[in-house]
Amino acid sequence: MPSPILVIGIGNEYRSDDGVGLVVARELRSKNLPDMLIIESSGDGAALMEAWKAAQTVIIIDAASSGRAPGTIHRFDALTQPMPTGFSFYSTHAFGVAEAIGLARALQQLPPQLACQCDSSKSH
Repeated sequence: MPSPILVIGIGNEYRSDDGVGLVVARELRSKNLPDMLIIESSGDGAALMEAWKAAQTVIIIDAASSGRAPGTIHRFDALTQPMPTGFSFYSTHAFGVAEAIGLARALQQLPPQLACQCDSSKSH
């Protein structure tokens, strides 16, 4: 049986649209989708690296400040594309999503498939 797809919704529900990752994770969880493991995260980089350690396919959903209209969705493959330099991923941790992906890439510890979906936010 294949490993479930790990979906990580990132955010803080008390910081306006920064909670979009959590909202998406909760909505997906309510659908009881087969072969999908859905977790919520504050975006702490060390916790992210631990969460995806054994996963084959990971999808990260987070808000980012991209300079585009709020609600614009950006998707990229973190294995083949660098983190967009024009994006700001705000975290209450100094070691967040972008740093976790960068470190995992340098240590060759990225999961075999890692996709990021970022929703442009207005409050960052």
